[in-house]
Amino acid sequence: MAVHPQRRPPHPEPQAVKVAGARTSPPAPWRRGPILRPAAYALSAVVLPLTHPIAVSALAAQLLAVAFAWRAVDLRLALPALGIAVVECGLFLTAAVIDRADAPDGAGPLELGDVGIGIGRALGWSPVVAALAVWGVVALFRRPEPEPGRWQAALVGGLAFMPLLFVLAAGVALPVYPRGPLTVAIGGLALGAGVGLVSISDRGVRIAAAAALAVVAVAGLGTAALRDQPENWRAAARLVQANVTTHDTVVVLPERARTAFAYYAPELRLSRVGRGASVLVVIAGDPDQATRSGRQVVSPPRYALLSQRHAGEDLVVQRWVRP
Repeated sequence: MAVHPQRRPPHPEPQAVKVAGARTSPPAPWRRGPILRPAAYALSAVVLPLTHPIAVSALAAQLLAVAFAWRAVDLRLALPALGIAVVECGLFLTAAVIDRADAPDGAGPLELGDVGIGIGRALGWSPVVAALAVWGVVALFRRPEPEPGRWQAALVGGLAFMPLLFVLAAGVALPVYPRGPLTVAIGGLALGAGVGLVSISDRGVRIAAAAALAVVAVAGLGTAALRDQPENWRAAARLVQANVTTHDTVVVLPERARTAFAYYAPELRLSRVGRGASVLVVIAGDPDQATRSGRQVVSPPRYALLSQRHAGEDLVVQRWVRP
């Protein structure tokens, strides 16, 4: 009988051994597209400051998130992309600072009221959004997986808080109107509110919170649609240009509003005291106090108020003439 040699079993495929404490491979999205993803990120960083210099605060939020998520990302791709973004945004910010350095400071010092209005606009004037955004960040920190929860909470919180920090820092040396730039925080606040809403465990409470959020949002949209523009500087400039003559003077009140008016009517020479055949006074602020404000620069009875027209709810154009 022929004896066949004993066949050895084929070598088994090597099995991956998971060692406790060893660093796992990066997530699949960071492994795909090693060139396109950093390039797209760098391109977005280039475009971001063009919307508004304060929008660079989103990059600061991402840097903060990477500081918490360095174990979960491929640093060989993330760090070069972040480095390019930092350089690009730094160049744009430097150019913006140089451009604004010699600009007249029409904004004046930062006022708490303007900061509050900017934050309120970012929240959509909704206390429900504010509560859900705070709860969303807390829920991320309380996730069973601590590492993902930390960097996600850092990203959401940074997107909401960094614009305020950047506005306060810029206001130290540059003219800053905080009402507009602070609306950049709406991205982080919306993300936090969304996370907070889905993190509510009780179904009834979650539905009630969503309904309250919708009601406040619809009410806000309706109010904004029915309300006139508070300060229509373009319309005010057209009113002045249509009525001013070479013998008239133009005064803008308060002092910080001169820059806004001059942007839409750069060819007009502005004065601080009324003189000439007639005086056109552009007044920003409470319309009920407009007449009192105008009297300070025309000194009645030298001039009498001939007409008063509105360019928005909070902007008045007065014409004072010699009686």
